[in-house]
Amino acid sequence: MQYVAAREDPDEMDPFYRRWLFNKTTEMAAARGDLKSLRWLVESYLPDEFLTKAVAAAAANGHMSVLEWLFERHHDRGYWGNTEMCGALTNGHVKVVEWLRTHAAPRAECMTEVMDAAAGAGFLDIVTWLYDEHKVSVRSALANAMSNRQWETSQWILEHGELLMPWINWDQPAKDGALSFLKFLYAHSIGSPGF
Repeated sequence: MQYVAAREDPDEMDPFYRRWLFNKTTEMAAARGDLKSLRWLVESYLPDEFLTKAVAAAAANGHMSVLEWLFERHHDRGYWGNTEMCGALTNGHVKVVEWLRTHAAPRAECMTEVMDAAAGAGFLDIVTWLYDEHKVSVRSALANAMSNRQWETSQWILEHGELLMPWINWDQPAKDGALSFLKFLYAHSIGSPGF
């Protein structure tokens, strides 16, 4: 806040720099969950400026009160239905994920990225929701689930994802001791040890 106030001269400041400064400051306030500062910035400092990063920062850091305030008071100024759910998924903010699912479901063009984040974080309920209700591809989601050692999610994708000839290296599940996943792979002749 002090940074913004010390550098602000509305008549002389470059409008692009001012917009960048506003977006960066609102992003930092939302990431910290500082609703008081965010409120001042949004309602007093630049009341008509679009909030490009505040929604994603609040979601990624699990600040439900900030998200609710932005949604209720400034819905038309934020980006909703994009990839804000990805940060919440990656950081394990279950309540934020569920709230976003109800209030700001991702748009069609963003669903693959959300699917990948859900698979990588092991949010099987989000993976199944995106796959069953929105027919989002699980091809890259399988790679994310495997690289993040989400064996239950990986198995679900292999069972339901209708992937053609998936190849799975058994080494990582074996190192993790994922015996049930390895038994599943063996029973379905998917992959083998090593390459």
